Parts: sequence; structure tokens; C-alpha cells
Amino acid sequence: MDDMRLRKVVMGNPLITIVTVCKNDIAGLRATEDSIRSQSERSFEWVVIDGASTDGTHEYLSGLDLDYLRFWSEADESQYEAMNKAIERSQGDYLLFLNAGDTLHDREVLARVSQKAENEDWLIGDAVDLIGDDKMIYKRVRPLGYMRHSLPSSHQAIFFRKDAIGDIRYRPDEFQVSADYAFAAEIYRSDRRSAVNLGFPVCVFRLGGLSTKNRAGLLRDTWKVQKEILGLKLPFRIVSYVYRFISLFLLDNYSHLYKVLRSAADRFTKVS
Repeated sequence: MDDMRLRKVVMGNPLITIVTVCKNDIAGLRATEDSIRSQSERSFEWVVIDGASTDGTHEYLSGLDLDYLRFWSEADESQYEAMNKAIERSQGDYLLFLNAGDTLHDREVLARVSQKAENEDWLIGDAVDLIGDDKMIYKRVRPLGYMRHSLPSSHQAIFFRKDAIGDIRYRPDEFQVSADYAFAAEIYRSDRRSAVNLGFPVCVFRLGGLSTKNRAGLLRDTWKVQKEILGLKLPFRIVSYVYRFISLFLLDNYSHLYKVLRSAADRFTKVS
């Protein structure tokens, strides 16, 4: 047993904090809770930040008899402010942001992660994007260096080591749509770059969040992250912008063609 897992057994602290932020989405929260409850691994805590919902969320959470659940119901300015609160209140060595409606892929996800966790800054898994009720896109992990263009996987499939996060927080005032990319890019820029490809799917992510609803904002924020945080040169940013624009257009209008493009790109960005 490695030192990290031994410490967890001795001290009783969670290896993983699953963070869920929600507001008036009790149906999505139930789906998330079902996937968390099913996990065979129990070395985790579930931190829920509810934005003062009025749909019975507080009552639902209060009625759950789960020793790994801690939750707060209080007003906040945005989901990213809520995620910052969760960082402050988390006790795990790794944080996974799994918001209401997102689910863990299967009941063995956390057990398999616990076997892979050593002291790396990033544990990154594959993701399944769900479009509507019947279309799914399997997204394989890209190398961490792919951060220069985008996240190496869905945000919900990345376990961030808490001490690699340090003082870095989400900045919704500056990045209204892509604060998750900006957050990860700041960690990457800080030279916390030891990463493990988990080699299995972590989450099922239902498309429909901020980045899905505001494509123009996504493109604008990504350009800003690449320029101001990552310091990338103009030619690279232009190529990245064009590729992202085409990808988003295909995803929104011709998902079957997007799958072809994604598969072709995967062959050039394999992770060992």
C-alpha cells in the first residue's frame, strides 16, 4: 500500500472530495447522488454547495443519511463562486467537480482512482458526453500539454490535487463562460504538471451548461486564457480558434461529423 493510501487508512481522512454545486435542479442532484451512492469505494467525501434553492433541495439533502455528505445551502453569485467555497471547505487530497446532473460512469470509478493515486497533480480520465437523451460521444484523454488548446478531458473527469490548486480559484468576473479552463490553465502554468492518464471513463456529462449555451463567450474566454494566462503566440491562438470554431459548429449541428473529427484528432494525440 503506498504512503498516501496508508495515511488515509490511519487518519480516516478522505482521499477524494467530490464537489457538487447546484441551484433548483433537484432532479439532476438526485441523479448525481445515485451514482455517488453506488460507489464501491468509500474513501471520499461529498461536498454540496446549494445556491439557496427553492425546489426542495435543502430538504432532500437534509433527509439523506450519508456519513460522507456535507452540504451548505446559501446564496451565491454564480456556480463558480460556489465551487470556490467548496475548495475552501474540502478535506480530500483530490477534488473532482461533479455538478448536479453529472454522474460517475460506473460504480468502480472511485475504487479504480484510489489504486492509481500517488502524488500526481492531475488524475485524468476519459469522459462520455451525453447529447439529449440518446446521443453519446466518448472523449479520450488528451496529453496534458493539450492544455494550450483546451482541457485534456471534460472538467468533470479531472481530479485536481488540492495542494496543486493552492491559492488558485475560479475567476467568474474575468471568465464568465470558461472559468473552468482558466482555473486549470493557471494550475498548468504554475508548473504543477505531473499527471496520470487513468485509462477509463470517469463521468457522464450532460451537455447544456454555460459553455454549451454561449458559444461566443466560450470562444472569447478561451482566447483570453491562451493570451493572458498561457502567454501563447498569436499564430497558435488563431489556429486554435479556427479549430475550435469548426469543432463547435459540427458538435452543435452535425454530431456524427464531430465524432469523425474527434476520432481523427485522437490518433494524433495519443496518451501513453
